[in-house]
Amino acid sequence: MDRLSLTKDRRVLIYLIIQLDMMDRLLLLMTMIFIMIILELKATRKRKWEDAYKRHIVRHVNLNRIVFENDRLCIENIRMDRRTFHNLCHMVRETGRLEPTKKMTIEEQLAIFLHILAHDVKNRIIQRQLMRSGETVSRVVNKVLLSLLRCQALLLKRPEPIPENSTDDH
Repeated sequence: MDRLSLTKDRRVLIYLIIQLDMMDRLLLLMTMIFIMIILELKATRKRKWEDAYKRHIVRHVNLNRIVFENDRLCIENIRMDRRTFHNLCHMVRETGRLEPTKKMTIEEQLAIFLHILAHDVKNRIIQRQLMRSGETVSRVVNKVLLSLLRCQALLLKRPEPIPENSTDDH
């Protein structure tokens, strides 16, 4: 009986050792998979950062090309010179309460709005030119429009009626 019990105990012990060995291998495999996932996430995060940096550079270059390079290009793109553009930026900042976003300056927001108005450009084209999403472009246009509406008292001259005794032929 002792002998039978001993072989049964040995079998149970061998079974447990095999199970522990399998669990050890499984744990090692899971650890390796986890490390591979972490390395891939780091590589993806780095690629995303590099892509975001490239988009930032392209946006900066395009904004400089549209507005800040020289007065001739500024007039062609947004129908006003750089001095007037900066005055308008100051006005929408102070009176219109337009604020920069985390990733877009007031100048870029206003340049997008004026470029769309000046050339009747579609949202899709601005997305491609300035590397922005359609939602962002739409939101910016609406914010700038609201800001300009707040400035309407300064921007629009109230018409004065012509007096009846006017002798001006024009």
